[in-house]
Amino acid sequence: MNILGIGTDIVECPRIGKMIEQHGELFLRRVYTDREIRYCQARKHAIEHFAGRWAAKEAILKALGTGWSRGISWTDLEVRNDPSGRPKVLIRGGAKDVAIRQGIADMLISISHCRTYAVAYAVATGIDRVAGERRSAVDTADEETSLDPDLGGDQADPETETETETDSGE
Repeated sequence: MNILGIGTDIVECPRIGKMIEQHGELFLRRVYTDREIRYCQARKHAIEHFAGRWAAKEAILKALGTGWSRGISWTDLEVRNDPSGRPKVLIRGGAKDVAIRQGIADMLISISHCRTYAVAYAVATGIDRVAGERRSAVDTADEETSLDPDLGGDQADPETETETETDSGE
């Protein structure tokens, strides 16, 4: 496994709360996927979770090496939790195209938050060359897929997920 990029971000939770208060559904739908909205709204401290996912998306873009660029939207990036609560990244659309071009096979993410701040750290990894050929998990992926083949699109619905304490804080 090769590290191809890293990214980190920190955001003030009240700032995200204010954006939600001022812009409501328009803001939520522009930044978060339906699954992320359901997940965060089902949590006791929803604003902290929305802020954590905001920070994660910013960190992922930094790890991709693009920042916000044409052809990438907020909802191209989705943070999900596997059954153990570990956050995973789903990349689609323009961001997926960038990941494929960069040879990124997986995006590792860690998220933590408290009432005041949310922070995230992302690591983009590639697969080592095998027989002179670079292979990436996203090269043969479906239209909507995770960079992690174990995550896929068949995750349990966030409304039925239980909140668990993990090292990531999500």
